[in-house]
Amino acid sequence: MLEILKSKSVLYAEDEPSVANEVIVLLNMFFKEVFYAKNGKEVLEIYEEKTPDMLLLDVSMPILDGLEALKAIRKKDKDTVAVMLTAFDDKSTLLRAVELNITKFLVKPFNKQNFISMLESCAKKFTLKDIKIDEIYTLSLENMHIQSKQNSDIKLTKKEFLLLKFMLENRGRVCQFDEILNVVYEYDKGSKDSLKAIIKELRKKCEFLALENSFGLGYILK
Repeated sequence: MLEILKSKSVLYAEDEPSVANEVIVLLNMFFKEVFYAKNGKEVLEIYEEKTPDMLLLDVSMPILDGLEALKAIRKKDKDTVAVMLTAFDDKSTLLRAVELNITKFLVKPFNKQNFISMLESCAKKFTLKDIKIDEIYTLSLENMHIQSKQNSDIKLTKKEFLLLKFMLENRGRVCQFDEILNVVYEYDKGSKDSLKAIIKELRKKCEFLALENSFGLGYILK
């Protein structure tokens, strides 16, 4: 499973050089590229320049701490895999980190076994699995197309893909307008009318989808 990390890059932030040097040696064993930051300000600068696949951030750093740096990144990127490192098993810190969609919370000092376990959790995030729509159609998470056993693939826009993926993951329940808008438009502003337009196009492309309106509430995929 860890082999998938060989094609990934990681941004590691730690203000203690002696700790950082040991961890960087480990990271270079697993990742294609390792970027290093000494504080949260450098994290944001390197993130903008390098767009790493994974973030490994110490909570307590000068200028800007790890949580504040991740909070700034999450304003426009909610999906990049992130791990927080801290010397304190602090519930309030944990809650702040969870709200920022972290994959793992690792308390220092950690041993090699804990470190490998953290990497395995992150590797699972990079393992994409296609979602079966029915006996003929499958949603490919890699190329954002609908693959068909009978006909040519159906190309989707990014918003159509995000919408369909969310509805498939919540199949059989009514998904409310607001939660669909949050997923489809991420941090951009969307409206019910613009959502209806996307659904109209998706239905046109995919007549086999049982995507129905739940009056006044949202939509349901049966």
